Parts: sequence; structure tokens; C-alpha cells
Amino acid sequence: MKKSAILILSISLIMFLFSCGNTEDNTKQNDDTNIVSNETHLDNNTTTNNGEVKVMSNNEIEDNEPFDYLKKLTIYNDIFIKYNSASTTVINKSLSELDKNDPLYINNEMGMDNIKLIKTKISSNSDYYNVVFTEGASADPEFIFYKDGQSEAVSYISGLNLYIPGNGNIYVSGHTNNNFNERKKYTLKNGKFVEASQAYYYVGLKTKTIKPITIYKTENLTGSVASLPKDYSIEVLINKQGTDLYLIKTDFGLTGWVKTGSTNYGDGAIDGLFYAGD
Repeated sequence: MKKSAILILSISLIMFLFSCGNTEDNTKQNDDTNIVSNETHLDNNTTTNNGEVKVMSNNEIEDNEPFDYLKKLTIYNDIFIKYNSASTTVINKSLSELDKNDPLYINNEMGMDNIKLIKTKISSNSDYYNVVFTEGASADPEFIFYKDGQSEAVSYISGLNLYIPGNGNIYVSGHTNNNFNERKKYTLKNGKFVEASQAYYYVGLKTKTIKPITIYKTENLTGSVASLPKDYSIEVLINKQGTDLYLIKTDFGLTGWVKTGSTNYGDGAIDGLFYAGD
């Protein structure tokens, strides 16, 4: 009888411990579910200009794009403009489709297919500006700014993606009329758009060498760091503005400067670094 009692007690203890384990697992699973739910909730929110948190629908959520709180107007393919909807009127018509009284109306001249995208304020106290997109005479995309009611352009800014948050600055990016995807910031000052000076232009291009290159310790190309063969995997980190000097990171992790020289398509030393434009 004593052995039977001990056996029954042991079985009861095992069942009790198993039940506790299931409860802990269920609790952990519920906690994990809550964490995922909270993260999803946070991902579906964005902070507006006045600091309020707005819950966005799935259709409004942008995937890791800059200025995801701005509205987006796609021109075609990967070319687009983002703008502050509170101070913007969307037009999105070719110049030939505009009212004939519009100063930008063109009927039978070069540029009639340019697109008047939006009328917007660059800052809360600025004049209204019309933004026109053109592919350029030879596939050199750019955005043209006009003061509202005028037909004389204020500024021509090359790029594929334009961002106008309405805070007095505009931002542009794109590989057009340059050697790589340049990211630039302009500030409206006295009716002109002035580019903000940066320490370097960020490149961030993961690519490979087309020809053997040597990278150096200094921008003066002194102190050889490494000689890299053709088809070697590299990352182009930054560019010194106004030069063909680039800081390179090797596949191993060494860094050094290289001067690329000619960057016409197919003639350069690094794949993806070439002048796109005339």
C-alpha cells in the first residue's frame, strides 16, 4: 500500500509540474503577441508637423522612405514628388492641358509635355510656387520652380525625387546630371534656392571594381592602403564635393581614397559611378 501511495503521489507531482510549464509557455506566448501587436501599432503611426500622432491606414504607409509623413505624387516609375498637403494644391497636368490663361500654358512649343505638378508654399510665410517636372531635352530630369502667376523660372534643380516639407527647405535626390545618386538640401533665401554645404556627399553604393584600383590614406593620394583587382567587391562611402575623390571600403573592411578620373558610362573604374547626363 505504501508503494502504491508513493507512485500515485509521484504521478500527481509530474502532472502538476507539466501544467505549470504549459501555463508559463502560454503566458510567454501572450506577452510576445502583445509585443508584436504594440510594434505594429507604433509602425502604423506617424508624427505630423504639429506634433500630433496620426494613425495611418495600410495604404498610406511608406516602406522606409524619407519624409513618410508627406503626401506622395508619382510622376512615373521611381520619379516622384512629396509635399505638405496642408499648403499644397495638386495640379498634375501637362503644360498643354492647362487653362490658356495660366502663365505656364504652352500649346505648340518645346516643353508643352512638361508637367505642372503642384502649387505649394516652401515655408509657412513664403509665396506660392508652382513646381514643374521636365524630362529635359536629352533625358536630364529636373524640377523647375516658378512663383505663382509668373512664367519666368526661379530655379532649375536636377533630380528624380523631390521633397517639400513646408519648413523653408527642399530636398532632392537622384542620379541625373551627376555621377551618382546625390542627396541635396536647398533653403529658400531672398527668393532664391541656396544649396546647403555638406562635409561630403553620401554615396552608399555597394558595387565592384571594373578595373584594378589603389586606395590611399589621404585625399592627396599618399600612403597606399591596398591595391584592389578587377571585379573586387567594394562600397563607395562618400564623395568630396566638386571632385572625383571617393572614400572606398573594401570587402574586408579597409578604407581609403581613390580618384576615379573619367566617369563616362563604361569608361570608369567603379561600376555604377558614371556621369548621367550631357
